[in-house]
Amino acid sequence: MMENLENNNSTNQEPLNNGPLNLSDVQADEEDLTVIQESGIDVLKFKDRKSDPEGVSGMGYKVLRKSRIIEGIGCATMVEISSLPKNTGEVTIRLNGITNNLYVSAGSYHRNRLVVKQGCKTAGTITVGMGGYDQNFNVNPVDHGTPEKLASFLADKYFKYYTQVLNGKEITFTSDEMKFMWDGYFVAGNTGVLIEYVRLSQGEAPDTLEGIVKKLYALDFEGYDKNISGNIVTWKKFTTVAPAATVISVASTELGISFFDQNIPKSICPLLQEHFADTDTIYEIRYNFHLNGGKLSLPKNAQLRFNGGSIDGGMLVGNGTQIEGHLQKIFGPDLALEGNWQVPVIYPEWFGAESLKMRTEGDIDAVSPASLNPSAEVLGLKDSADAINKAIRFSVFSGGLVKLLGHAYKINKTLEVLERTTVLTDIKTILFIQLLGTGDQITTHNPTDSSFSNENLKSPIKSLLPNQFLRTDCMKIGINISSVGAKLIGGGTISLVLSNYTVGIYMKGTGYRMLDMSTGSQVDVKTVGGGSTWTKDVVDLFGNGAPKDQASSIDNVFYADYLNNNMYRSTSGKWELAGKLTIMFNISIRFEVFEGWNSGRIIDPDIHVSDMYGWRGIEIITRTGGWFNEATYKGTISNKDGSYISIFTDYDVINHDFSNVIIQTDARMGGDARIFQAIRAGSVKLGTVWDLSWVASPRVTCAFYLGQFTKFCYLSTIDSYKFLIDQGQNNSYGILPNKNNIDIVAYSQYVNILQYATPFLVTYSGKHELFYVEFDRIMSLDQMKGIVKSLPENTFRDSAPKQLFDEQPNTKHRIIDTANNKFGCAIDLSLRATEYGLFFYFKKNAFVLIEYIFNEGMAFPVGDYGVVLYAIDTMRDDYSGETLFRYSLRQHENNNGINRLYIPVGGGTQSRIKLFMMCLKEVDNLKVDIVNIKLLTDNPMAIDNYYNNKCGISTQRPDASPKGHIFEDITLGKTLINRGNSLVQRWMELPVEESGDWPIAMGTSIVAATAYYSKIGKQVYLAGQLSFAANYSSNTNVPITLPFAPNYGGIYTIGDLIFTLSNNSTTALVKSLASGINKTFQLNFMTA
Repeated sequence: MMENLENNNSTNQEPLNNGPLNLSDVQADEEDLTVIQESGIDVLKFKDRKSDPEGVSGMGYKVLRKSRIIEGIGCATMVEISSLPKNTGEVTIRLNGITNNLYVSAGSYHRNRLVVKQGCKTAGTITVGMGGYDQNFNVNPVDHGTPEKLASFLADKYFKYYTQVLNGKEITFTSDEMKFMWDGYFVAGNTGVLIEYVRLSQGEAPDTLEGIVKKLYALDFEGYDKNISGNIVTWKKFTTVAPAATVISVASTELGISFFDQNIPKSICPLLQEHFADTDTIYEIRYNFHLNGGKLSLPKNAQLRFNGGSIDGGMLVGNGTQIEGHLQKIFGPDLALEGNWQVPVIYPEWFGAESLKMRTEGDIDAVSPASLNPSAEVLGLKDSADAINKAIRFSVFSGGLVKLLGHAYKINKTLEVLERTTVLTDIKTILFIQLLGTGDQITTHNPTDSSFSNENLKSPIKSLLPNQFLRTDCMKIGINISSVGAKLIGGGTISLVLSNYTVGIYMKGTGYRMLDMSTGSQVDVKTVGGGSTWTKDVVDLFGNGAPKDQASSIDNVFYADYLNNNMYRSTSGKWELAGKLTIMFNISIRFEVFEGWNSGRIIDPDIHVSDMYGWRGIEIITRTGGWFNEATYKGTISNKDGSYISIFTDYDVINHDFSNVIIQTDARMGGDARIFQAIRAGSVKLGTVWDLSWVASPRVTCAFYLGQFTKFCYLSTIDSYKFLIDQGQNNSYGILPNKNNIDIVAYSQYVNILQYATPFLVTYSGKHELFYVEFDRIMSLDQMKGIVKSLPENTFRDSAPKQLFDEQPNTKHRIIDTANNKFGCAIDLSLRATEYGLFFYFKKNAFVLIEYIFNEGMAFPVGDYGVVLYAIDTMRDDYSGETLFRYSLRQHENNNGINRLYIPVGGGTQSRIKLFMMCLKEVDNLKVDIVNIKLLTDNPMAIDNYYNNKCGISTQRPDASPKGHIFEDITLGKTLINRGNSLVQRWMELPVEESGDWPIAMGTSIVAATAYYSKIGKQVYLAGQLSFAANYSSNTNVPITLPFAPNYGGIYTIGDLIFTLSNNSTTALVKSLASGINKTFQLNFMTA
């Protein structure tokens, strides 16, 4: 055993020929030294290793050594565009002897002239087209018979995107919308009208600052590297000869342009093409190399191993090239990467990104999270936008993804997530975007026709209506993500707390392309839209300094102090500091689609976002033929001081599913905010909303707006109809009240236990305390109580309007008609536990719902008209120990003019609710109708024992059911149907079919019989067949017994058979003309 162990090579080493070591047998590797001659000088260096894929060496290996240092000049020219041109023309730029021309446009209008050559001769319809839009006009010889009359008529009409000026029989049309450059046209029909169009000028859109900078960047100055930073383009070059000074001539354009030349002595270590002679080789880079403005093509399948070095100053072309490097800068700012690379993971740090690692848990805790409170060290970071963008552009060549560390980065320029690229964040990544837009261009979405109108302001906005949005032109963009296959994923955080008038994530539509039914971009990040501060509403007061006037007597009036950035709130007639004010109008995510083939669509992105704080959450904007359909969202949107989800379109936005997005509101949400805003949209689903009670009226007046062009939208939970405006078609929503606040959602099932029945019937009593009374004058609450106490017994039973309880929207009862001295009413709903059952002892959640309309449901201005409802929840008949609720019956902007008020019920063994509805001030011709009164509870289990509107004894039959209601009366043993209405109940038996076998006794005459019966109401139908014996004597009556007694008798002949029936008797006779078998019959009669 010992011998075997000694012979085993446990060290996995082979002996060298069992003799002394022969160095000539050892192959050189990168740790070996050699002496070579370079420029006639012996140089000691590491020995190169050639690639030997079929041998034992594998890839070759070469350490790139320093070459001869070149002394020279690093020259840079920075050109800044500061203002737009006043005139169209060319700017000449001469850079180190090379001249380029830059064309800039101040813009020009598209102008057409319409000349009416001949007026209308015959009445009819003409079609006038302008800018691609047709309009039809009815004309006649009387009003439009001359060219001047017809021209005047057309000049007063609206032509989309155009303004017009009339001069006799000529109209000049002018448009600054450069996308509508078509000439006008018309169709005269048989009217005799003759119109001629003349194109006066072909319009040209004015350049933007961004557009001019891009044009400037596109200029080619041979041998120069270039980059963009804001409105500055910088050209750089290393040269051994001092460059000529830059010369710029703006000519007549008056373009705001300036430049700065900078020449700094610089030495470089050149990297030459001859250094890369071998394929399949690892090239180790230990020094900072420079390409001296040249182009270097790497050999096939090379690997660049960076070990403390870098490459800069030219173009590096890959050829299946791999990269290995530490998290430090390996590519300089003036290096361009092209070709084919094999790099699966790319780090922005390779391009110079600078980040800060979170050092303690305190940096990311719940109380003071880093994304809301960037530290001084974060603020001191340099901008990493260029480095990240270079990494993304490089990923296009490599096919890899860009990976961000779980660190904080500062971003001062737009990040461009290009088509089919992937940016992978860490869950701890925070991108602090620090950008400032101008915020001075707004677009208004017209609710009457869903059109857009633009307005340029003189200063940034400080508040905005829900149907307005800031145009992208005046916003900065944090991350611009392509709508085609781009991915921004990993759950990192995008923080906008250092930005203003900025879009956090922006996705623009793409043009048509084949196979684009799902372009499939993905977003999975967290967004912080701004700080946890207050933003001014359009309805808020404001000034420079603390409020000086006395606070409003109405609570929750807000005042914005712009001087000290404070927000004040009125409370009990005093101003109280509500918190810090911010002018921070950031949008977390915006989708925007324009017209045409170039940006006409977004299809099926997958959006997972956790969005918190800031102004607006998600905005969708499509216009003039662009569309954005099929999108799925999940995550959360919470604590916005502006809108949560807004859709602005004049064309098409459908099939957006937000049902997996949880929305949580915040006290900062203001009166001009929306949880959901859409004037036009289809098949949009909205998910659950929490805590709207916290920010209830008066600060929030409308949380959900569905305009007249919405259809088939579904809002899964809304807090109250008072917060909803629905002017669309076939929209649906769930509304579920909660005891803690009359306008919020809590539980999932509520039933009306007053369905089709007055409280008198449901309480199963006739207690004298039930009442209903109307008032013919304005009174105080105490006066109304006094009248009620003097009422005789059973007042409610005698005079209660039953249409209040039939749940029908087209029946109502008028309680206020000031023109006819009707000023209100009082009604009592007994809620004794012994009468209503034990539902109070389960969840104890019950509500009285009042549905009412003003002015007969016609259009009525929103507002408060002095109509008050007092709801008294008391335990005793003498009104002591009462809980008093006071509500205003206001006109809200909701569907069909119906307003809804929820009143919480306290419950208890003797709880009752008394309602006093009263007009407290004289208003001319004011009418208020009650449509329905419902008692809703979340626990109906015990109620069926007391009242069931579908089945019960005769005394439980509904007394306010609508026409057609069916009730199974156990006492009568009949199914009844109401042929009347809720006011007059006309109960009649509902015909029900009975059927079965009819046994017929057999004997010497009838030897076989098969028969059946069917009875519907009083109508009886009998059918069967009889067989008579062979010895049967023809025309001999045989007695039979009928299953039902006919009301009237008679003789019925059916083929060979003759039946004799008697009045009100089941005894009958049957005879046959002859014997025989299987003689069929059918017999009909009515029972008594």
